[in-house]
Amino acid sequence: MALSLFPRVVHGLLPPCGTAVCRLVALLVLSIAAPVIPALTQERPQRNDLARVDSLWRAGWSLKDAQPTIALQLAREASALADRINDPKGRSRALQCMSAAHRNLGLPDSAALDLEEALRLNERINYLPGVLSCQQKLATLQTDQGQVEEALDLLDKAAALAVRLGNEEEHARTLNLQGAALETVGRYEEAVKPYFTSIHIRKRNASPALAMSYQNLASLYLRLGRSGEAIGLYRDMVADGRKMNDPSLSAQGQLNLSAALSKAGRYKEARPYADSALAHYGTTDNSRMTANALMNRAVALNGAKQFTLAQSDLDSAMAMVQRADDRNAIVTVCGIAARSALDQHQPALALTYCDRGLPLTQAMGLVGMRADLLSLQAEALQDLGRYDAAVNVLNAFVALKDSLLGSRTTDQLATAEMREKYAAIGRLTDLEKLRSERDQATALRNRRTTERNILVMAAVLLAVLSVLLYNNLRHRRKLARQEEQIHAKRVNELLRDNEVKVLNAVVNGQESERQRVAKDLHDRLGSMLSAVK
Repeated sequence: MALSLFPRVVHGLLPPCGTAVCRLVALLVLSIAAPVIPALTQERPQRNDLARVDSLWRAGWSLKDAQPTIALQLAREASALADRINDPKGRSRALQCMSAAHRNLGLPDSAALDLEEALRLNERINYLPGVLSCQQKLATLQTDQGQVEEALDLLDKAAALAVRLGNEEEHARTLNLQGAALETVGRYEEAVKPYFTSIHIRKRNASPALAMSYQNLASLYLRLGRSGEAIGLYRDMVADGRKMNDPSLSAQGQLNLSAALSKAGRYKEARPYADSALAHYGTTDNSRMTANALMNRAVALNGAKQFTLAQSDLDSAMAMVQRADDRNAIVTVCGIAARSALDQHQPALALTYCDRGLPLTQAMGLVGMRADLLSLQAEALQDLGRYDAAVNVLNAFVALKDSLLGSRTTDQLATAEMREKYAAIGRLTDLEKLRSERDQATALRNRRTTERNILVMAAVLLAVLSVLLYNNLRHRRKLARQEEQIHAKRVNELLRDNEVKVLNAVVNGQESERQRVAKDLHDRLGSMLSAVK
């Protein structure tokens, strides 16, 4: 309908002058252009929608860490719009943003579903850079969830795809992810190769991410106890930063070098590097790296027995990471502070820091850091003499190490993870011995206490009996005295009664005698008077 009407509509717009041939050519051109006109009229809204999808997912991506809930809403809106306008690339990017937000919200299953859908979209449209990005992100998520075998298989595909695309930076990134996955399950020796290759690729291309590759391999060397090689790598990192005129790379090298030297017990050498790193980051807005420099200097100061200065740095670092709500860094500060407290023979304080950091490691899935805090917690409990609790914590530590050791690492008994596990088992044996000794000492102490209590009770009983006997004797003596007094009183009364009776008898006798004498006198006098008369 539109095509048939279009020549008639434009016929009146043709110039009145000109030959019939010109008018015919003009009509043919307009007829050919007629199908293109509707597409041209729709091109501007389509471009506006594409731009809106792009702005929505980019805004969500910028907020995925600070405000994951808002980021998720923006990404969902972008995904719905991209689906409506048939923009698979935009929808894939929106799904990847949704995955990051779900991950930060503690919903790993939803994050995995988002990435799997994004991967299928990119594979369907054969968008290989998108496929590579989704493979890397999904493998990282699987590593975090302990699905390391699946992650390694996916990263093998990602590495091959990066080589196929000729993207050396993405190849180096994939190699780093492979090393991290291998390191997660304690396959440290296998992780060295991908890390090392990543360094060479990024060094050749002067990549801004070279510091990360250096740090990953050096950290692995430290786990393996190869501190000399780690220190050498960090020195190379500092030197490369100076050659490339990259102060950030040099500062990161100095920061890591201070940590490596401290771990090797070379605390005096470590502090100047930490000071240099702190001087650099103090001029930037990177509070996390400033906090890291403070933590590294605190470790060096603590090793040098300058505990007051070390605690000051730790307090400053803790304040920074708390303001940023950086839970990972909070856990790190808790670990360093707990170690410092143990070095100062303050196990109760160390236990407080462990109790603060462990719930965060559980919530965030920080398995390695959780193991470190459990080890410190067990040491603190042991120093406090709470051997039963220490044994329970060490058992949890060993179980955690077992969970980290996959089926492909069971024969690698020389790895540092296995050494840590068996060191913990040795500590368990020591704790069991200490607990047995404590139980024996407690039993002996209890027995002695019982014996002492029996003796005390016997003594008390004897004392009570003695008191009772003494009181009884006193009472008897008192009674005897009272009886004597009563007897004496009675005797005295009897004597007095006898004396009275005697006196009465005497008086009565005298009276009788007087009466008899008087009677005799009277009778005699009467007879005499009678005779005289």
